[in-house]
Amino acid sequence: MRVLFKKELKTNSIISVIGLAKNTGKTTTLNKLIEEAKFLHKKIGVISTGRDGERMDVFTGKAKPRIFVPAGSVFVTTEESLGMCEAPGKLLKKTKYMTSMGRVLILKALKPGFVEVAGPVSVNETIEIVKLLRKEYKVGRVFVDGSINRTAIITSRLKCGVVLATGAVLGELSEIIKETLLKITTLTLPVVDAKIKKQILQKKCAGTVSFNKRKEASVLPHSLLHYLENINKGLIERPEYIFTGGAVTELMTEALLKKKLVVELIALDASKIHIGPAAFERWTISGGTFKVINKLNLVAITCNPYNPMGTSYEPKRFVKAIEKGSLGIPVYDVKQGS
Repeated sequence: MRVLFKKELKTNSIISVIGLAKNTGKTTTLNKLIEEAKFLHKKIGVISTGRDGERMDVFTGKAKPRIFVPAGSVFVTTEESLGMCEAPGKLLKKTKYMTSMGRVLILKALKPGFVEVAGPVSVNETIEIVKLLRKEYKVGRVFVDGSINRTAIITSRLKCGVVLATGAVLGELSEIIKETLLKITTLTLPVVDAKIKKQILQKKCAGTVSFNKRKEASVLPHSLLHYLENINKGLIERPEYIFTGGAVTELMTEALLKKKLVVELIALDASKIHIGPAAFERWTISGGTFKVINKLNLVAITCNPYNPMGTSYEPKRFVKAIEKGSLGIPVYDVKQGS
């Protein structure tokens, strides 16, 4: 059997799987990673930043892929989700973390089987459990069923590879390629200049910091979105770099372009970039750039050619179409094994 994620599994002890939308194949990707990790002969751990592995999709009412773990795996769930797990498990720890589905639990699978994984409410708590899996339970590979927002924070604190799942559910092939390329581009944005980054971190600013060519700074208490009506007010004269602690949006880039302020826009991480393909292109064509404080480590892309509610695509053609815009990052169809 061909191992798709051989390199990614060898070089990343923690891998987070995120989806571009629902039904892009995130759970199928997670299962493939778990299946292939067995060949490394390392203990496997699974946690979710929300909840995954349910039998039914609450939105479509259709059956969902379930998470399957081998015997000996360590998985994180909750008191309520534990009743949905088919794999018999040994309770390793009742954590102090509570959720709407009860206390967060850590178990060891005694036999192979399906499980429903869940996790704590906060990112800090999730990070603490991942550390616990690695140190106390000697888990060699931790897989995180993630969201972009939480994965971005986890990646800034732990060395973590990211796998992005995209798919036919996004619509027409041309739109899928556009949306996927944009997400890949934002997930791989480079880190800002070291001197600028150091100043931003030293100021501990959740608002806006603007810098001129000499890297002199001006600080505003709120996100740049707060100042769009009079965007020059409070910014340093002739800004070259602008950091905003909140979201980077189309309203922001359009307002800057109107004032002919073509700068390097700096976000905390890729999860803060909320700009569509057209606005992203207008900004970059005009000479504007994006940078981040914390960069994500995107290691692979998976694509699901099946759309349960619309047009599906021929698998090999779909993979090739995504590969054209993948910026050199490997693309896999986990169902077809290619």
